[in-house]
Amino acid sequence: YNLNVHVDEKNINKDLRESLKQSRYVDMDNSNYNFINSRLYIPGYFSISNIKLSEGKFDRKTAKAENGVILVRYSYQESLAKKGKVVLTNYKVGDTLNCTVYSYDSDGNEKQKEVKLKILAITDEILTGNKQYPETSFGVVAYDDLIHSLGIKDDESSSNSYYVATNQEKSTRDEVKKVAEENSLSVIDSIDE
Repeated sequence: YNLNVHVDEKNINKDLRESLKQSRYVDMDNSNYNFINSRLYIPGYFSISNIKLSEGKFDRKTAKAENGVILVRYSYQESLAKKGKVVLTNYKVGDTLNCTVYSYDSDGNEKQKEVKLKILAITDEILTGNKQYPETSFGVVAYDDLIHSLGIKDDESSSNSYYVATNQEKSTRDEVKKVAEENSLSVIDSIDE
């Protein structure tokens, strides 16, 4: 899901404030930084159970009760002076993210919903299916229960990306491609690239 994360300036890393104001991925609204390129990932129970947490705990029951998420600590930023991984904010476990979640109804019309997500855990990992940290934005991970508890309709047009981690064997990758084709899905195999 596409996600805008609204962050008050007091929570922004002081060293990044000026460069973020110039970023094409940030809309400024007074002293709020709106990170417009963020993502809410719903990778499934198995993938979530394999995420190495740097801080906090993440269990399904607590996550469902508190609109809990895992925050990806790092972001990739590129500016005129430098590029690399950065920490955008001073958020910690227990803090709340103010967000707008974007989804689409069955007719393809965009829907927006303002939500509050509680950071239950933080990871320093690049998420499965990604080659780098989110670019000047947030990566947020949740169980699929979150979408329903927020009242966001989950339909075919709002769930269009699936990441599959394999043992990288050609036979396994070919089987994934076969299943995808049988279900009218396209595949981007990062090993073939």
